[in-house]
Amino acid sequence: MTLVRAALTVLSAALVAPLLHLAPLPPRVDRFVASVLDGLSNNSRLVTSEKLRLAGGSLFNPEGYHGPESSSTSGSTSDGFFEGWYFKFHTADGETVVAIPGIIFAKGGGGFSFVMCAVPSATEPAQRYALHKYKLADFRHSASPNTGEWRIMIGPDGENSFGHDGFTLDLKSGGQSVKGRVELASTTPYPATLALPDVMGWFAYLPAMECRHGVVSLHSKLKGGLELNGGAITSFDGGLGYVEKDWGSQFPRTWVWLQSSHFVDPDTKAPVQATLMLSIASIPWPSEKRELTRFRGFLGCLYAPQHGGLYPFGTPTGATVESLVVSDNNSNVEVTLRSARFRLVVTASGNRDEAVLLHGPTPGGEFRPFVHGKSVRVPANPQHHQHFVANTSVEASSSALPAPPAPSASSAPSAPLPCPTEMLDASVAVELTRISDGAVVFAGEGSLGGLEIESMERGGQALLERGAG
Repeated sequence: MTLVRAALTVLSAALVAPLLHLAPLPPRVDRFVASVLDGLSNNSRLVTSEKLRLAGGSLFNPEGYHGPESSSTSGSTSDGFFEGWYFKFHTADGETVVAIPGIIFAKGGGGFSFVMCAVPSATEPAQRYALHKYKLADFRHSASPNTGEWRIMIGPDGENSFGHDGFTLDLKSGGQSVKGRVELASTTPYPATLALPDVMGWFAYLPAMECRHGVVSLHSKLKGGLELNGGAITSFDGGLGYVEKDWGSQFPRTWVWLQSSHFVDPDTKAPVQATLMLSIASIPWPSEKRELTRFRGFLGCLYAPQHGGLYPFGTPTGATVESLVVSDNNSNVEVTLRSARFRLVVTASGNRDEAVLLHGPTPGGEFRPFVHGKSVRVPANPQHHQHFVANTSVEASSSALPAPPAPSASSAPSAPLPCPTEMLDASVAVELTRISDGAVVFAGEGSLGGLEIESMERGGQALLERGAG
């Protein structure tokens, strides 16, 4: 009995210690707890990430197709459901292309599959962004968790293919054409543990969530090439890629999302292998269908293999947002995060005038150039906005949803069409310090970052900044 009592005491201490920083501890006690956790952090896991992933099941393998009947979200074929993968890839000299394949089930029936593609370097608006739409029947998928292989195919002949080993594109509609293949020469899946199955942490065990997030590959080396808008083959040999995904009934109403895989040392300017991903959002509780209140939830990580490996930060891990400030017409964000052992300070800044306009899932399973149907800003570049509105009717099949009306000449800037955007040129500054001794564990300057700062609800930005509505 004494041994059992001692084991329970140790287990309780192990569970409570990572959360003690949430209490108003004296600085000396705070540093002591952090130093104890530093010593425990090197203990090996009983079950490795590889064993959990190879055991099969979608919980530890978020990259595969889940579908509308999955219990992991509140989405369904009758109430609406979306699932999309985000491939962000860069050439060795810094050119960016983003491809987002996915599928959407509309409320009451119907829907379509799609590939959104953004080529920010294109000079013609019609070539910068297009939504290529296909029938539901043109979406196929396969997965073998026991081997780590997965694939989705979109198109009548499966001409657009995305999977564990890379992607093949054959897109041509709405003035944009992208064709070729890029292989993922190496991938870095997000590590899985029993307590934290994926980047969602223990939230991954909760059913019927509004939106689920998964990191497919934190850092990928690329090879291959794409023909972009009829030009010469653009080589991706030696480039870097990042892959994540979302699935559920709809996006959050307010969010900040940023990601970068291109870092240099602030002093020497030498390249440093690292990836940062951070998502902070307005979360309904207990669910969007039975909402009583909303709170600020977040997830993310810093992956720096030459500086200690993976550093997770998120609501499910007990981490907190110490401060968050949005400025410069929602093109700049400063965030300070605190976990039991580390503090992460991030500053990201992008150019909203050159942002890429995106479609998003709405309540009821529609997929249009807005989220939740509330007015938000549009980039100051009216040419990009006009093309975006006109191009929403682009389709590769007859299953398209109707496009929203084009803005009239008298439309006032204060009442724009609602359009979420992504800045793909963001600069990012990161500093990770250890709580126990204040030492800087990692510092980096990032570029070619993706940055989204959007709010579709009254008081949304204040909720993110203050942490309460």
